[in-house]
Amino acid sequence: MSLSSRIEDLIGVIQKCPTEDGRKANVQKAAPKKQNKKAQKRQVHTKVESTGNVDADCMNALAALGMTPKVHEHTAVNTSVEHLEVAGSLEGVLVKNKFMKQKRAKPRYLFVFAHDREKPKYDNLGRNIGCGKGLRDSDDLEDVLNVKGGCVTPVAVMNDSENVTMVVVDAALKNAKYLKIHPCVNTKTICLTPAEIEKFVTAQGCKFMFLDFDKKPEKKKKQKQGKQKKQKRQGNEEGMTYTRKEDFGMWYKELVEKADLIDYTDISGCYVLKPASYFMWEKVRAFMDPKFQNLGVQNCYFPLFVSKAALFKEKDHVEGFTPEVAWVTKSGETDLADPIAVRPTSETIMYPLFKKWIRSYQDLPLKINQWCNVVRWEFKNPTPFLRTREFLWQEGHTAFETFEESKEEVYQILDIYAETYKQVLAVPTVKGVKTELERFPGGHITTTVEAYIPGSGRSVQGGTSHSLGQNFGKMFNIRYEKETEKGNEKLIPWQNSWGFTTRSLGVAFMNHSDDKGLVVPPRIAIYQIVIIPIPYKNKEENEKIIESCRAVAKDLKQAGFRVLVDESSKKPGWKYNNYELKGVPLRLEIGIKDVNKGSTFSCRRDTGKKEAIPLSNLKARVGEIMNEIHDSLYARASKNMYDNIVVVTKWNDFLKALAQGKLCICPSANTNEVEQNIKNKTKEHFDSADHDSKALSGKAKSLCIPLEQDRWGTIEDKKCIESGQPAKKWILYGRSY
Repeated sequence: MSLSSRIEDLIGVIQKCPTEDGRKANVQKAAPKKQNKKAQKRQVHTKVESTGNVDADCMNALAALGMTPKVHEHTAVNTSVEHLEVAGSLEGVLVKNKFMKQKRAKPRYLFVFAHDREKPKYDNLGRNIGCGKGLRDSDDLEDVLNVKGGCVTPVAVMNDSENVTMVVVDAALKNAKYLKIHPCVNTKTICLTPAEIEKFVTAQGCKFMFLDFDKKPEKKKKQKQGKQKKQKRQGNEEGMTYTRKEDFGMWYKELVEKADLIDYTDISGCYVLKPASYFMWEKVRAFMDPKFQNLGVQNCYFPLFVSKAALFKEKDHVEGFTPEVAWVTKSGETDLADPIAVRPTSETIMYPLFKKWIRSYQDLPLKINQWCNVVRWEFKNPTPFLRTREFLWQEGHTAFETFEESKEEVYQILDIYAETYKQVLAVPTVKGVKTELERFPGGHITTTVEAYIPGSGRSVQGGTSHSLGQNFGKMFNIRYEKETEKGNEKLIPWQNSWGFTTRSLGVAFMNHSDDKGLVVPPRIAIYQIVIIPIPYKNKEENEKIIESCRAVAKDLKQAGFRVLVDESSKKPGWKYNNYELKGVPLRLEIGIKDVNKGSTFSCRRDTGKKEAIPLSNLKARVGEIMNEIHDSLYARASKNMYDNIVVVTKWNDFLKALAQGKLCICPSANTNEVEQNIKNKTKEHFDSADHDSKALSGKAKSLCIPLEQDRWGTIEDKKCIESGQPAKKWILYGRSY
C-alpha cells in the first residue's frame, strides 16, 4: 500500500498549503461524526504527499521544515558496524536505533543512542519514561514506520499515521554537532542536528524527549490506602535496594557507594578511594612488594608527565594508547610550546633513561618497579575500580641480556599475580597468553590472568606481564657493551613490563558480595571483626558489658586482628545491618549473659553461620574462622567460574553460550583473520534488531590462550569453531570489561 493511500484511509482529505518552495503541505483530518477527546487533541502538522519512494518523501518532509541536509549515498548496510565503515568519515555521531513496545500497550518507543555505547538497560529506560519494565522488540516496525530492519531512523515517524511512537534520544547526544542517520533507506546517510531531529519529530505530531540513559530510576514507595505510613526501620534507607540478579550494574554502583568504598568528584571517571578501599590496596601492595624484591626488583618513582616526542617514539605502542592520552596544553593562560602527556603507562618515560643507565653487560639485569597512578581518558560509562580515568597500579620494568631470562621473569610475575588473587582476594583466575591482536601495543608476548564476574557474564583482565622483546631497545637506542666472539659488541637488551591495578579490588567485590552488601575477604578487610555490645536495662551491668567488649578487643588486637568496638547509641539491629553492608567478615555480640558465661556469640558475614565461642578459646577460634571464610569465598568463586566456562566446538552452541553469559573454551586456528571474524560476527548477531533484548549485547573476543591446554582435552582432530580449519589451540572467548 502506498503512503498516499494509507494517509487517505487513516486521516482523511489532504489539503495542500503552498509555501516558498511550493512543496510543503499541511494535512487536516476530515471531521468524523463523533470525536473522542484523544482524537480532538491529536494534531498532524507536516505530512506530505507521497512520491512512492520513502527516501524522497523523507527529504521532502525535511525540506518542508527548512532542512536540506546533504545526502551521502553508499552500499546497503544492515548493521552499525557496516554503517560505520561507509559513514565513519562524515562529521557527527553515528547512532543506533531500537524500536520497542510493551507487551499489550499501544505506544511504541524509538530509542536513539551512540553506536559505540554499551547496551542500554531498557527496563531502567522504561521506568524513567513512565511505561515501566517489560520493554521488548516491536514486531510491527514496517506497519508503524513503513521501514525495514536496518533502515530504522527517527525521521521515519513521518510514516506513523497514528502518532503512537515516542522518540527517546540519549541526553549524551544533546550537544553533538550532528547525528548520522538514514533517510528511511539504508543506502543513504544524512546528518541532522539533535535540535533538527526534535523539531522534525514534534512536527509530525509524535512525542520527543532527551533522556539520561544512565540515570537510575527512582524507587517507588508503596503505601497502603487508609493507613498511616509506617516509619521505615532505622537504617533501611542506607541498605541495598538493587539485587545482583535484577540489575547487576546498578547493584554494583550502589554497593561501592553504600559500603563506603568510594566517593565522586566533579570529573567523570575519577573517584575518591575512601579509607576502607585504600586500606585494601595497601594490603595487596604489602603482599606483592616483598615477592618482587625477592626477585631482585627495586622500587623507584618516575614523573607523571611524558613529552610528545618520547610518547610517539614507538609507533605501535603509541597507536595503542593515543585515544586514551590526556594532554596538558596550558600553563596558566599561556599555551605550552609543546604539549605534554599525562602518563597512560611509563615505558616512554623510563626508557630514555634506561639508555643512560645501561652501558655494559654488568648493568644487567636492571629491575625496577613503581607504585603510582596513571590516566587513561577516552572511554564511556566508567565503572568504579574496573574502568576509571585515573587508577593506581604497580608497573615493573626490567631488562636482561637474554630472551630466556626475560621469559622466565614474565611467568614468575604472572604466578605472583595469580597467587595474589588467590591468597589475598580469594578469587580464582585463568592464566594464559594473549593472542596477537590482543597483545600489549609494541610487545612481543603478553601473558594475563583472567577472572570471571558471576552475574555479569563478563571476564576481567586481572593483571598482565609482557615480554617487550627488543623493540623498545631499538626505538630508544638502548645498548650495552659486551665482549663476544665477534669482538666488543653493542647489544640490545631484552625487556619486560608488568602491571597490576586497583581493578583487582573491583573483581573481588563483584565476586563475593551479595544483596545485603559488601563481602570482604578477611585478609584485606580494614576491620576483620566488629564487636557489638548488647545493652541491658541496668547501667551497672551495661558498664560491665562495655568493659568486656574493650577487653576482648584488646586481646584480639594483640593477637594481630583488626577490631572495631561499636559503642554508639544506635540499636544492635541497626549495627548488624550496617556492618553486613560494609562487609566486616566476623561479628561478635556480647551481652550480660555472655559476660557472666565468659563467652561471646559470633556471626560470619559470608554464610551467616552463628556460633558461641568461649573467651578462653577466642583467639584461636577467630584465627580458624578467618581462614575458613577465605577458603569458603575462594571455593565458591572457583565453582562459579568453572561452572560458567564451557567447552563448545560448534558455532551455534557458541552463540547460545555467550547469550547465557558464559565464557567459552573453543578450538581455534589462532589467526588474526579468525579472531577478527569472531568479533564482527558476534557483534552483528547480538546487536541485531531481531535478537532477544534480554541477552547480553556486544562482541565476544579472545581472552587468552590458557596455559593449561590439557585441562580441556586434546586439540588433535578438532576444527576451528569459526573457519573450520584444523585447530591449533584451545582459546578462551567471552565478553570482558
